[in-house]
Amino acid sequence: MTVHTMSIMRSIDRMGACRVLATLAVVAASLGHGAPSLAAGGADSALNKAREQFQRAISLETAGDWTTALSLLREVSNVKMTPQVRYNIALCEEHLGQLVAALGDYELAAADARDAKAQDVSAVVGPRLDSLRERIPKLVILRGRNAAVASISVDGVAIGASMIGKEMPINPGPHTVEAKASGFKPMSLSIDIAEKSKKPVEINLDPIPAAAPSSTPPVAPVTPPAADSGPPPKPYVLPFVVGGVGVASLIASGVFYGLRAGTTSDLDAVCGPSRDACPASAEDTYNKGKTYNTVANVTLAVGAVGIAAGAVLYFTHKKPSSTSQSAFGVAPGGPAATPGATFIGRF
Repeated sequence: MTVHTMSIMRSIDRMGACRVLATLAVVAASLGHGAPSLAAGGADSALNKAREQFQRAISLETAGDWTTALSLLREVSNVKMTPQVRYNIALCEEHLGQLVAALGDYELAAADARDAKAQDVSAVVGPRLDSLRERIPKLVILRGRNAAVASISVDGVAIGASMIGKEMPINPGPHTVEAKASGFKPMSLSIDIAEKSKKPVEINLDPIPAAAPSSTPPVAPVTPPAADSGPPPKPYVLPFVVGGVGVASLIASGVFYGLRAGTTSDLDAVCGPSRDACPASAEDTYNKGKTYNTVANVTLAVGAVGIAAGAVLYFTHKKPSSTSQSAFGVAPGGPAATPGATFIGRF
C-alpha cells in the first residue's frame, strides 16, 4: 500500500464521503499525465522537486495543514501550473477562509481542465464552485449623507465608483470600511460579515464644525518694557553748550577790550590825557573806541553768566523724563547794567 493511499484512508474519519472521493480523483490525476513532469523520469531536477512538493502538499491537505500545503503548491505553480495544481490551491484557500480567491482559482481550474481535457478535475471542480458561490458573503456600499464624492475603501483597498451600490463578494470575518471627503469628518466602520449573508453599509459623513467667532476681539497682552531696555540715553549737553557760549563771550570780550585799549592810546596821542580839546578828525576814533567798549562790556557779562549757568546746570542735572523738556535762556542786561570801563571824551 502506497503512502498516498494510507494517508487518504486515514483522512476518511475527518472528511465526508464526497470530499474523499474528490480528493481521490485529483490525487489519482496528479499521479498521471497531468502532474508536473511525473513521466519525465527525473530528467529535470526542478520538475522532480516540484513533484515531491506536490505529493507532500497533498499529504498536508489530508492532515489539515492547509497553510503549509498552500505554500508548497504555490512553489510548484512557479515551476509548472496544471489543472490539478490550480484545483488544490483553490481547495487550500477555501479551507483558510479565503473564499473570494478560492472562487477565482476554482474557475481557472475548471477552464484549464476543459482546455487540457482533464476530466478528473472537471468532475470535482463543478460541485465545489456551486457550493462556494452560495457561501461567499456580499457587501453592498451605499452613498448616504454628504458622501456623494467621498473616497471609500475596504480594508485599505479603494472601491471604484462602478462597485457602489452593487453586491461585492468578500471573505467572511471582520473588515474595516473607511470614507473621507474634504470638509467632512473621516468615517471608519468595523464590520463582521458571516458566510451566506449580505451586508449593506451606508456611508454618512458629518461636516467639520466651523470655529465659533469670539464675542470680543482678543486683546494682546501689554508687557511693560524692561528697566534697562531701549537705547542708552543721549548725553546731557546743555551745560556744555551754555558754558561754551560763556567761554566764547569772555574771549570776545577780551578781544574788544584790546581794541578799545588801542583806540584809547590813539585818542591820548591826539587829544592829550585830559581830552579837553580833541580835533574833529579824532571823532571817528572816539566812536570806534566807544563801540569797542560797549561790545566788550556786553560780551563780558554774557560770558560770566554763561559760565555760571553752565556750572549750575552741570552740577544740578537730573535725567529728564520722556515727557518733560528743559529750556534755558540767557538774556544779558544792557551795557548800563553790566560792569565795565567807561569811555569818556569831549569834542
